Formats: sequence, C-alpha cells, structure tokens
Amino acid sequence: MNLQEFKNKYQLFSNHDNLSNALSGISPSGSTHLRDSIRRGIDLIMDMNRDLEKVNEDSERHFLHIIITDGEDTGSRTSIEDLAMIMFALNLCIPSQMIQNHFIGIDFDPNSSDAQQLAALSYLGGDTSSIHLAQTANIDDIFKRIQAQVRVLQQTRVQAIQSNNIAVMRVQQQEQRMLELKIKKFIVVFNLDISGSMAGQRWRQVCNCVSRFTDSLTENDFASVILFNDSIRIVQPITIRIEFQVSSRPSQQQQNNQYTNYNNQNSRPANTQQQNTRAISYQNNNNLLDDHYSENQQLLEKKKRQRDLIDEKQKNLCCCAIF
Repeated sequence: MNLQEFKNKYQLFSNHDNLSNALSGISPSGSTHLRDSIRRGIDLIMDMNRDLEKVNEDSERHFLHIIITDGEDTGSRTSIEDLAMIMFALNLCIPSQMIQNHFIGIDFDPNSSDAQQLAALSYLGGDTSSIHLAQTANIDDIFKRIQAQVRVLQQTRVQAIQSNNIAVMRVQQQEQRMLELKIKKFIVVFNLDISGSMAGQRWRQVCNCVSRFTDSLTENDFASVILFNDSIRIVQPITIRIEFQVSSRPSQQQQNNQYTNYNNQNSRPANTQQQNTRAISYQNNNNLLDDHYSENQQLLEKKKRQRDLIDEKQKNLCCCAIF
C-alpha cells in the first residue's frame, strides 16, 4: 500500500481549504451519540495505525483525536465499560507519546452531570487524554492550549552587544509554543458533535476554530472528520471528476439529424438555398472521406497481390533448382 492508497482508503483531507468548505455546508440536528462516536474514532485510529506499517515512510505518524460536544450522551449503544476496554486496547497498540485524545466540552457547568461524564470518558484514556471546558466564545483558546501541549519549542537567540569595545554575548531563550507538525507528520481526527443543540453560533465557532487549527498543518499532514448526532459518518473530501467520452464516427443519418437540429435551434434559421448548399457541402466532404478510404483499401490490395506474386516466383525458382 502506498501513501495515496492509504489516503483514499481512509478519506483523509490534505487540502485543508477543502475541509473548511465541507464543514460549512453542515446543518446540526438530532440527538447526541457521544460514546458511539468516540469508539468510531478510536477504531479508525487503530486501523490507520495498522495500515501505516505497510506504507513506506521515512518517519512515524502521530495522532491527535479531538472530540467536541456540548452535551451528555443521549442514546449510544456503547457503554462506559465497552469504551474502557477499547481505550485500553488503544494504549496497548500505540505508544502514549504518539497519540493524544482531547475532550472539549462547550458551555458546560463544571459541576453538572455532563461535565462529570466527559471527565469520566477522559479518565479512561489515562495519560493520553485531557479534558477542556470552555464557553463558545473561548473555543479558540482551547485549540491554542492543545497546540501548546503538543510541542514547546525552545529557541535560542544570540545577540552581540558592544560595550567599551568589548563584545559581550547575551543569550536569550524564548519559549515559543507551536504545533510540531513541521517536524513530525500528524493525522488529526476531528470528532465533532452536530446534534441540534450545536446549531447556530456554536457550530460556526467550531468550524472557524477547526479551520484556523488546520492552517498549522503542512501538505505532509492529514485530517479526518467524524460527525455525530444520532448517527455517525465520516466526511469525504470533495473531488471533481471529469469524464471524456469518445464516440465512433456518426452514421450518415446521424450527421443529417445533427445538421437539422442545428438549424432548428438557431434563432435565425438559414433560408432554403443556404440549407441546400450546406447539405451538399457536407455530403461532398463525406464523399471525399469515403473516396480516400477506398483508395487506401485499393492500395493495400495491390501491395498484397504484388507480395503474393513475388512469393510465387520464389517458389518456382526453388522447384527449378531442385530438378
């Protein structure tokens, strides 16, 4: 399996503008099957990790699993116990430094059952999981915090200062938080709640934050989007297909019909004399093509007869030589 086949199999985005356009057309509705969607995201990550072993790449890929919801689960078939087993299997398959699960709760009361449920789900992931609570207007701050947790880069800047003709070297260390996507290759899995309560400003804010987050990605990084309400689906990249159809040469009747249709559709039809002139010209062109084809056939037959005659003479010469 090569990298392109891997991308196609898992419907991964590499054109991040394409991802933003795909999200902009979503209208949230329905209920919230949160646990089912988390399970789908973990299954997807484990499947991709297994297939990545078949892809010849110069570096390993890291996973970011970002789950965003604004309410508690209202109908998942997956239980907390089921999810605990799946999380355990995930931690066995993928080293903790290569995956992060981020649970983002929007407009949660920290003391509510919704927040407690989300904290319990995050707890199942152990060291690989984090929980973040934010108001709608502050979702972007959560994404920046995720970026900071992924990588803290120490940059050293050396400045030369001249004082009394003595060169003094001053070293400044500047802590810059940034996503290490230019060093490591990432697959970001967005697991987004599109239930009815997410409609309006919440959904627009989520789309904007996802768009800004993916601006940090390079062409070597991929993104996948899972949407969940009372059903779960993976968003497919938008592709444009152009199909070319090559037809055989039309028959004489088809040519005449095309000519007639053209005149019928023309807002200013030609008069009878012009029509007859065009038809005669068209017919003459076809006759020329037919004559050209006939001449080629005759030439081929003539060459074949000459070849047969030469073969016959050579055969007669061989017979005379034998006698």
